[in-house]
Amino acid sequence: MLAGVVRRAVPLTLVSLSLLVAPSLADEFTNPANSYLDLQKHYKLGETYPITWVTSLQYITLEIRHWGSTGATVGVLALAIPNSGIFDWTVGEHDNVSGKEIAGNSQFKFVITDPTGKINSSTTGNGFSKGLLQSRGFIIDDTTSTSTTTSTSSTSSAPASASSAPSKTSTETSQTAAGVTDGGLTQSAKIGIGVGVGIGALLLIVVAVGMTVFVMRRRQREKGVLAANETPVAPALEYGDKLPEMGGYERRGELNSQNYSMPPSELPGHPDTHPRR
Repeated sequence: MLAGVVRRAVPLTLVSLSLLVAPSLADEFTNPANSYLDLQKHYKLGETYPITWVTSLQYITLEIRHWGSTGATVGVLALAIPNSGIFDWTVGEHDNVSGKEIAGNSQFKFVITDPTGKINSSTTGNGFSKGLLQSRGFIIDDTTSTSTTTSTSSTSSAPASASSAPSKTSTETSQTAAGVTDGGLTQSAKIGIGVGVGIGALLLIVVAVGMTVFVMRRRQREKGVLAANETPVAPALEYGDKLPEMGGYERRGELNSQNYSMPPSELPGHPDTHPRR
């Protein structure tokens, strides 16, 4: 009888011990879940996702690091907060994750540490490795860079690979910043040419108007000089015409023979040398 009780008590004791140990074996991330393969999960920059985990720690510190055994810390999402098992993460906010960071290395992971120090770098087991509870590796996509690359590739006449598209975009951007156009002239040069042509045309118009005015005035002056130098010619008078009035007297073309007759006079001569017959 006593032996049967002892045999029953031993299995119960083992079950109780297994229940006490079981919670510590459940420390893990549930999103991204361990059922994913490393780098299978993708997140998008600017989107919000719930990050969940299960751990027996009362307080946790949640970090995001680059994926790999020696991945450097990128940012701290939560520092020494009570363990709620969930954190709403907006990619790119308060985590130092930027387009530049993604371009350098787009592979990341989550890490939970114990801020109390009970679990430290010497602790391994129960989901922790050297004091770290790590998630599966995942990839963050920079959607802004992807849309820019897609639009650039669609406007190009020849297809471009994903690696060549950013370089093409940067080249076009630098050319646009420098003001280079398809014709080989800068925008400032085109503006200068347009202004120069406009000023030149205006100057030609001014010169043409000035020359016209100068010639017209010169001709008027020449006509005035000729008119001043000309002597008026009196019209020819015929016998009996009335002369123009001068000084209030009138003169007629017809002469009075009586008024202007002269008495006869004998011309001087030599005395007769021959006697009259």
